[in-house]
Amino acid sequence: RMRLDSSGRLLINRTSSNGDILEVDGNANVYSARFNGNTTTGQSYGLRVRAGTNSSDKSMLVENTSGTDLFAIAGDGNATFAGNINFGDSHFIGDDADDNLLIQGSASENVIIRSEDGLYFRTGGNNTRLTINSSGNATFAGVVQADGNVALGNISGIARLQHEGSGQLKMLSSGDSHIATFTSTGTTFPSNVTLSNASSPKISITDT
Repeated sequence: RMRLDSSGRLLINRTSSNGDILEVDGNANVYSARFNGNTTTGQSYGLRVRAGTNSSDKSMLVENTSGTDLFAIAGDGNATFAGNINFGDSHFIGDDADDNLLIQGSASENVIIRSEDGLYFRTGGNNTRLTINSSGNATFAGVVQADGNVALGNISGIARLQHEGSGQLKMLSSGDSHIATFTSTGTTFPSNVTLSNASSPKISITDT
């Protein structure tokens, strides 16, 4: 069941080589290999693999029985997964039904992103859309909700802006001129602001 051929290749449970130095064919319902480290505390080590120098190399490659790559670590340290990743009690990173990236926590659990410095959310072209600094202050380049039509910043096609805070909501022009103040008791306008009944939208606010 074990064979060492003339080229120094060791074959276990097989008779022909694919060219690898060590090849093992497993039996049904058992693992093909097991490595047990020493049980001494602080002195127990498992498997060490040293291979790869750049992105073209493979330090480690895991395939299914059809030869399809499932998990690979390149020589530059980058890892590639063919499927989804599950952590702990069903935390999930993978594709959703529309092939988008999905990060999902288990039921009734939060998803926490922790950074010792700033946190940046970027879209195509490396454009920063949301920045949260180490003090917790957030800066929006623009926020749009398809169902609620909410925007902050230079975004067109806005139909509704909603504010549910306990304080005031102030509307300013591009030159920081005061246009309107909204509170729980009403809305106030400075003397240089007028309301006009236009066809679209029905009510518009202009800075005169």
